[in-house]
Amino acid sequence: MGRENGAITISLPARSLDENDTVIVMEISAQPVVDPPLIVQGSDEPFELDYLEAVTAGKAVKRFNRDGGFFISKWTGPADSITWHLLVSLPGSYKVSIRYAARENWAKNPYVVTVGARSLTAAVEATGDWFQYRKFDLGEVKVPKAGVYTVNVRPTSVSGHDLMYFQSLILEPQ
Repeated sequence: MGRENGAITISLPARSLDENDTVIVMEISAQPVVDPPLIVQGSDEPFELDYLEAVTAGKAVKRFNRDGGFFISKWTGPADSITWHLLVSLPGSYKVSIRYAARENWAKNPYVVTVGARSLTAAVEATGDWFQYRKFDLGEVKVPKAGVYTVNVRPTSVSGHDLMYFQSLILEPQ
């Protein structure tokens, strides 16, 4: 264990202490500060952002549906959001599209997708029933240079019910 800039670092042995079974127990006295997952771009591949690396905030939660897929729901206001951290290697324009399911009474609820300092606003469109997913093109954003960017999706107003059943956000280099 070491300390650097006020942070405590824990190092584990290179090999397991017991070949068959090792348990390490750690008791901490405060909420840990954990670096968010960083999604690294593979050459000129699009970013496909889903529930797996998403960091949820507020009431937004990752869920498993009865049709066998994961999605994010329970977001009803601006404090409820999902965020990813990307390491972009290819600057330029990116086409942004979103895939979600939304019932008729969820339609027209506004939301914003932010990529770095750029934002795209949209309104939810009905897709049919609970788990009938559709993809919607939201427009393009410019990523001015390579580096780490934060991507965020959130409602812009309070709706009293789910914004959508979010499945994925795709950023495709143009």
